[in-house]
Amino acid sequence: RFLIMRQTKSHSTLSQSYQQANSASPIPHKSSDSSSSITITPKKWYYKISNWIRIIVLIAILSLLTLGVVKGDVTLYIVKSFLEWMKTHIVLGSFAFIGLYILCN
Repeated sequence: RFLIMRQTKSHSTLSQSYQQANSASPIPHKSSDSSSSITITPKKWYYKISNWIRIIVLIAILSLLTLGVVKGDVTLYIVKSFLEWMKTHIVLGSFAFIGLYILCN
């Protein structure tokens, strides 16, 4: 009977700590000094710079795709002039093509 009560108590303690970890409210953290406590608040998604970089890259890719579809004649002209430039500049054109391939993949 003592074992069952102990398991129930540990389960409720685990569920409480899980709820504290997943809640949006600040989580108090006791330091080694018992007189002071530090409150840790989880960062929201818009505070992370990596999320903003991802959003900007996604917007840039979507805008380039949209411009490529809408302005098809301009896109065709740019591609043809790039290929002509690659014919005249073989070495530099090869590196530009490799860089473009890496960028697209």
